[in-house]
Amino acid sequence: TIGNFHHLCALKSCILRRFKAQGKFFSICSDYIEKLDNIRSKVRRKLKAGQTQDVMAMTDPEDMRKVEYKELMDNFDDIFLSLYPNFVEKFNALLKPGCEIRPNGNEKLNTTLRIFALIRLGITESSRIAEILGYSPNSVYNYRTRAKNMSAVPRKEFEDRIKAVSIISENTTEDSITGPSDNR
Repeated sequence: TIGNFHHLCALKSCILRRFKAQGKFFSICSDYIEKLDNIRSKVRRKLKAGQTQDVMAMTDPEDMRKVEYKELMDNFDDIFLSLYPNFVEKFNALLKPGCEIRPNGNEKLNTTLRIFALIRLGITESSRIAEILGYSPNSVYNYRTRAKNMSAVPRKEFEDRIKAVSIISENTTEDSITGPSDNR
């Protein structure tokens, strides 16, 4: 029947999104290993040349952390939204009218949306979410509470509804999943 055909198309799209996300994950891991190897080589060269001040500047933990964290969040947003393209829409449908939470500027997800994206992925402990996002557990708790206070559904159901957001989108086509090739 036509209904079964549409369901099979949606399932195929879901599978394609998962494969693409897995490929991106492995590509990111490979890039990161290469990046670490390059840093290690530079450090060794500079140490052999007696350039310890250069090594200290190159390995400044605050600068490196900021760059790596931004890259991590950008990659997380891309992969998560490739798996759950309607997440922001579904999240906002659970909030009272006028309380929608949208990313700012060129963000794909903001802190609140990332917290609930992690909850959707099964990471529910505020302390673990805090470690991943670089916040205190208390801050994560406050973000969660603020969102639940804006909920159009009973507070106790809010996170269960987030966890139930489907990877299969009703309006997904194969073209919207594959998009332009990533040439990684």
